Amino acid sequence: IDIVPFVDVSYLVIEYRIEGATELSGHVSDSLRTYLFPGTHTLTVILWIDLFESRTRTWTFTVADGFNSNNILVEAINDTISSDMILDISFFDISYNLSYPDSIFFTDGLYNVNYSYPLISGDTYQQTLAFDTIEPYLEVISPTLGFEGLSCSLNVESDAAEVLFKFSSETTIYHYTKPQTIIFVSGGEHSIIFILTDTYGNTRTINYNFIVNKVSTTQELSFYITIGEDLNPIENLSISISSIYNTSTIDLITDNNGRINFTMLKGSYHIIFEYSSENYDFTLNTGDGLNQEIWLNEASTIIEVRDDFANSTITGLYCIIRDKYGNRILSSYTDGNGRIYTSNLDAGAYSFFFIGSGDGYAVVSQEIYLSDNYILFNIPSKQRRIVFEFQYDNGTQIYNLPVTISTLNDGSIVTNTGLSSQVTLFLTYGFVDISITLKNGSVINLRRIFEPGMNKITIILQSDSGDQWSKIPFKSISGFAFLVSLSFEYVDYYLQGSLLFTYTLAYAEVLLILLVVIVNMNSIMQNLYSESKRESAIVKMIGGTNLHAMTAIFSRIGLVALIASIIGYGFGNLVLVILSNLNQTVFFGHTFVPRGNWLIFGLNIVLTIFIAIITTLIIARKSKGEKIVHSRRN
Repeated sequence: IDIVPFVDVSYLVIEYRIEGATELSGHVSDSLRTYLFPGTHTLTVILWIDLFESRTRTWTFTVADGFNSNNILVEAINDTISSDMILDISFFDISYNLSYPDSIFFTDGLYNVNYSYPLISGDTYQQTLAFDTIEPYLEVISPTLGFEGLSCSLNVESDAAEVLFKFSSETTIYHYTKPQTIIFVSGGEHSIIFILTDTYGNTRTINYNFIVNKVSTTQELSFYITIGEDLNPIENLSISISSIYNTSTIDLITDNNGRINFTMLKGSYHIIFEYSSENYDFTLNTGDGLNQEIWLNEASTIIEVRDDFANSTITGLYCIIRDKYGNRILSSYTDGNGRIYTSNLDAGAYSFFFIGSGDGYAVVSQEIYLSDNYILFNIPSKQRRIVFEFQYDNGTQIYNLPVTISTLNDGSIVTNTGLSSQVTLFLTYGFVDISITLKNGSVINLRRIFEPGMNKITIILQSDSGDQWSKIPFKSISGFAFLVSLSFEYVDYYLQGSLLFTYTLAYAEVLLILLVVIVNMNSIMQNLYSESKRESAIVKMIGGTNLHAMTAIFSRIGLVALIASIIGYGFGNLVLVILSNLNQTVFFGHTFVPRGNWLIFGLNIVLTIFIAIITTLIIARKSKGEKIVHSRRN
């Protein structure tokens, strides 16, 4: 491009800035020529009149991208000489120093060039180069996409220098020079393959499909409008009818009864008309009947919604119906049969918004124009709760197992089985793909079906016989063994805070936790002991019995013990959740139960209250032997 400023005032300097496919900036004096890549550009020119005043103008323009040929070799310009070349294109004021056998790109068009060979002689040659990489075009005039009979005329238009064609069912290739008659042996769908070559050597292959011996039918359409309680035919209405099988458009006008009759090939077709400043464009099908009625208002419409996977009706689904302008026409819920009944929809195109379907909502477009419309929508079901339970084949649950669950409508959900050995999701009905990552890094891919009536899907994996310690479930044991088992489980429960990454760290964490617990409990118990002892002395001073003293002491220690039990239980669960999410559930070859146990909680309360009772008796007993000094003021 050339930037040539025309200025009628004195100025200091002119700046320019080009942004877009090419980024340039600088100053302009009398004129400036610069080269741009194809694409959209913005040119900003700033005229500085003085240091404090400037004027700015901006233009936006597009440099078109031509069709580049392939690499044009130097010797292609003159194939009689193989040497370095100086190529000059005077129209564009561009020169190239080309080393043999370099190449250069040209966009399509005609070029007058001057070239010379500095290594051979100083002679300059002139030549016109023509480049064209646009593929040849083809327009099939006949046969049309569908026609009656087995005989047709093959007539095409093309800018190709050579047009070859063959039938897909044959191997023979024919030259096309002029229209010719083709006779088919049988009806149905046929295909002609055209091979085009233009004068520049560009080739193109086109596959043209059409139907032979297609049957025509006579259709009758009636147009009505309801005014008040009366149904009135629409007369003198101009209708345009077109079909992909018919090359020409049929233009008709309704009679006094609002009817038109026409003959066309069987299949779908369009009717286009205007009524009361409203444009209508409907797609009809000859298979829906030879006589069809078009109601422009107050037609009866039944909308039925079914799940696209299970084909079950979707009840209680909220539907909003909007016209082509976006206006809300109707909103309602589907009934027990998954249906909505209405007679308030005029003829036209509507969008149906189903709230709560699939991943939030579904939008479906539908035309309404018949006197009685039955519309069936197959959409994703509402998301429903489904539980995926993971187990080993020995009945042991699998905790913190990385899982990816995917469905067509809900996408991929990355999660893990957590503390419950389960994954609870809300999904639509359909196929569910489950990807499971095992401890050794291997991945198992499974597919299950989620359909109506299901609320749980159980996944059973094969257990590893070499790692049975991590899969032995806790089982109830009777008698004394039950107490021993429960005691160890109780210890296990509070040792879960030490489930760390290595055994070495595990030992250190166990000692640290025990040390912190002992120090804190010692401090608390010392304070409780001092306070309870003082309170026992006061009770005795005012004439209280040992029972009164024990009651006062236990009311304090017992309450603290109960609160400590609840806090300890909650803290243990919290630590367990954190460590379980880090997959730290194995300690000394034993898998801890990653969930709270009410039996353990009850045992914890009994144990702490028992300690509180023992402490109460010790304090009460020591307070018995202490002297009580009475003082009296006169």
